[in-house]
Amino acid sequence: MIVESINGIIKLSGDLTSNQWETIRTAANLLRRQHRKGVVVDCSGLETVTHEGAHTFLDMLLYIEAQNARIIVANVPPHIAEEIRHVPEVRSRLAIANSVEEARKSL
Repeated sequence: MIVESINGIIKLSGDLTSNQWETIRTAANLLRRQHRKGVVVDCSGLETVTHEGAHTFLDMLLYIEAQNARIIVANVPPHIAEEIRHVPEVRSRLAIANSVEEARKSL
């Protein structure tokens, strides 16, 4: 999996087959310094997500919420969204936007 911080967002690409929160956390912390209200994660580059990889989204959600901020994921391919929905807390709490622009407006 590739994690990039581009134009104030975190962009995920490739295969998310294990919990990669520790890798993503550095980028999230840097963005939180610039964007106090929250973090936008662009998932358009994700090709596959396993059940274990989907737990990355739960860890992101819990960490960002603990800082009184929001996390919004955008451009989530349908097959990726389906796997994410299998993680109970993520299913009911994670905000999903159709585009990065929509996510930014929501913050």
